[in-house]
Amino acid sequence: MPIETIKCQECGSADVTEFKPGSYVCGHCEAIFKHVQLAGLGVGCEVDGCGVLAVGRCAICACAYCASHKSAYDVCDPCAARRAAEEREDYRQWVERAHSGLPANRLTVVLSDATFDQEVEQSSEPVLVLLWAQWVKPALDMLETVEHIARGFQNQLRVASLDIDKAPHVSQRLQVQSIPILFLYKDGEVVFQKVGLIDEWTLVQELRRHL
Repeated sequence: MPIETIKCQECGSADVTEFKPGSYVCGHCEAIFKHVQLAGLGVGCEVDGCGVLAVGRCAICACAYCASHKSAYDVCDPCAARRAAEEREDYRQWVERAHSGLPANRLTVVLSDATFDQEVEQSSEPVLVLLWAQWVKPALDMLETVEHIARGFQNQLRVASLDIDKAPHVSQRLQVQSIPILFLYKDGEVVFQKVGLIDEWTLVQELRRHL
């Protein structure tokens, strides 16, 4: 007896896979069904009148977007662009605060082996700690960056610096092998760590995610 060919229930193609019990569709139709389910209503992309089958809804404005108009996050391209513009403006205002005002040495805490536990691990506030040394040029560059952080994040976190040459016990306990290195402590636990240089913009965004 000839073998019966199972065809797609939607388009008639013989290239089928079982999509759900008792229902057979081809790979193309299966992909479309999954997109329709993901979009919720099976509508077309609403970004700039695109009309291509939507694959999701924007987490900000709830419009339907297709794969071409989806940003790196679950938002449409226009919302992603607006968010980026708002972040740039917010950062510009932050820079104005951070690069002016009180001298940084009045805002940062200089740590030692004797004060580290009390000032950092037992602190009720988040603490950003920079481990540095006078003889490491990148560490001196980061020292300037954390001075800006101290100004820009007043009343949000404490900023501290630790010269590893003057605090060998803490350096050994933290297993420091390279400097500069940043630690963000929150409730006595390290929630963010970065070895080497980090630009000010990226550091600001990382701190905001944890504060």
